[in-house]
Amino acid sequence: MFLKLLDSIFRPQVAYAHCDIPCGIYETNTLLMAAHTIERMVEVMEAIPMDKPSLKDRNNFIRCVHVKEKHAALCEEQLVTLWADFFKPEHFEKWPDLHQKVWKAVNLCSDNKTEVSAQKAKELMAACREIDSIFKEAKKEPAEDISGAVSDNPSAPMKKLLGK
Repeated sequence: MFLKLLDSIFRPQVAYAHCDIPCGIYETNTLLMAAHTIERMVEVMEAIPMDKPSLKDRNNFIRCVHVKEKHAALCEEQLVTLWADFFKPEHFEKWPDLHQKVWKAVNLCSDNKTEVSAQKAKELMAACREIDSIFKEAKKEPAEDISGAVSDNPSAPMKKLLGK
């Protein structure tokens, strides 16, 4: 009720913005490390005795599940960021199966959240390596000019203000 009253007094304005900044900072190290972590957690989980697990074994299994799922989510986030923010129409023209490759990798992230499968973990790692390879080739293309960015040149804003 109070918020409606405030809205009637101070008419809210529509804001057109999004959180993405064209910083040009994209990488695949996080993606690959997450996929590798999933592989390793599956290895550890498969080595835990299931016939009569000790309390320590059960605890380690639960911790591995947590880490595996956390890294599967991280891997998925990294893939979606590359797909939505880095790859441009010209990349999809050059690699016509790129959509399919990313879609497959994202779905493998989901599979690795819900399963304990060395095969699925290996498939995810292979898919991520393939996308990494495409990313590295695409990254060689001329990059967006961000030479005036503060991270690239800390004195650029001051020079721009002073007309230098």
